[in-house]
Amino acid sequence: MTTSASFEKQVGIISIVSGILCLACLLLGMIVVEFNIDLFSSPTQLLAVSHQYAYAKWFCILDMFGYYLMLLPAIFYLHQLLKKQTQWHMLLTFCGLSYVLVGAIGAAILAVVWPHLMKEYLAASSSEQEMISVAFKSITVLVNDGLWNMLEVVVAGVWWVGTGLVLYPAFRHFGFISILTGICCLLDGLGNILEWKLLAEIGLNGYLFLAIIWPMWLGKLLLKGKFNQFRNSKAIVV
Repeated sequence: MTTSASFEKQVGIISIVSGILCLACLLLGMIVVEFNIDLFSSPTQLLAVSHQYAYAKWFCILDMFGYYLMLLPAIFYLHQLLKKQTQWHMLLTFCGLSYVLVGAIGAAILAVVWPHLMKEYLAASSSEQEMISVAFKSITVLVNDGLWNMLEVVVAGVWWVGTGLVLYPAFRHFGFISILTGICCLLDGLGNILEWKLLAEIGLNGYLFLAIIWPMWLGKLLLKGKFNQFRNSKAIVV
């Protein structure tokens, strides 16, 4: 086995684990809100399940690794493919790395803030709970509406759509899923910029689902060595 083939398999395994952690993140999120997903629609409503602070912490940690950090090997691997196929490779990789960095920072912030304020809320007086609620809402809105669902999804959308367009001629189904994932991200960002809630929710839900499938599909292709011929191609197609 060559070094390149070994690296491909390692990236493939990490990508699959990334998808598994994303799925675990969503399942744990359901436990945090006690299967009442409407609680996620308002930051202050989450304080109603403050006794779930331990699960809330691990929900954010799984999010940080599954949806973000464990995609780094895939981003760098795909960069090696993109630079031979498109002159936009630097911009696309920058957008991919920005997505991971912004998203992981947001998740890390909430992994600290949520459990801390939730525990404080449980033992606080009525007046103190009101102040905690304000702080909880402010920080959550900053991360959720600013970092995640406005900035992050825009750069993620550019990365996924651009990568999908490059890969589509050789990997039609995977390329299509990549493009679709990126479009969902862009819809989420556009919906939040325009304050169009329905559009943002459609985009977000599509992204959360497809971001589980995408790394697992990529991992499967890598483990089967499907990118070997594509990797050796030197033609500029975009």
